[in-house]
Amino acid sequence: MRSPLARPGQFWTLSTLPVALVLALVLGGCGTDAEVAPPSVAGSSEDPTVATDSAEPDADAESNDGSGDRVDLGASDALVWGEGDHGLVIVPAHSEAWNWEAQALEFAEDGIPVVVITDWRAELGEPWAKLLTAAVDYLKAERGAQDVALLCLSVRCLSVMDAVTSSPGSYDQFVLVSPAFGDVAALGDAPKLFIYSPDDPAAEFTEPLIEAALGQDNVVLEVAGSAHAEEMFVTSARAEVMEAIVRRLIG
Repeated sequence: MRSPLARPGQFWTLSTLPVALVLALVLGGCGTDAEVAPPSVAGSSEDPTVATDSAEPDADAESNDGSGDRVDLGASDALVWGEGDHGLVIVPAHSEAWNWEAQALEFAEDGIPVVVITDWRAELGEPWAKLLTAAVDYLKAERGAQDVALLCLSVRCLSVMDAVTSSPGSYDQFVLVSPAFGDVAALGDAPKLFIYSPDDPAAEFTEPLIEAALGQDNVVLEVAGSAHAEEMFVTSARAEVMEAIVRRLIG
């Protein structure tokens, strides 16, 4: 069943966590076979201000699909919303696919079909490359997309960068939200939208990636405050972030 702490459109937050814990979460996602637990949200029995959610996928996952269509992409299922010319593949970092329902429905209203990967704990390397390529192919074959962007968050941008080296040219552009670690040069000259908060404890990892990015069509959106990754979509900056992504995708 859905956790009462994580309803569609709500995400795990990092702003109240100690810097050391934030960095541990970021670093913990960088192994090639390690699973990444969602970060903590308020209310844990161990700490009166923190509650944790299991790192294991929801056993009753399909009941959480909401309005999304579940599709099999091989290495992982995915939830899909909408149809249109400009597709978007979302690779979550600290949330489940159904958490993205509100955002996906908004994107769909703008003619942006969305695939959200359900198993963001998939092994790095070839499985990720095949998974993301399958998501792109699905949007083009089944949802009318003429071009597809990849949106990654936090440590999962490492997964995306790693996968892109195996399938260069498959993606039209990238949206990187609070990216941490990885070889950003692997994304080549493709257009990139970087979104991050300068006061986010992980910004020290994000800013070097921005500086190292190749290409002339890169845009940076600095969001005031310390929001990290999915938290961008539940702060007062949500509308600004959503507008920037839509504008980037549809021109």
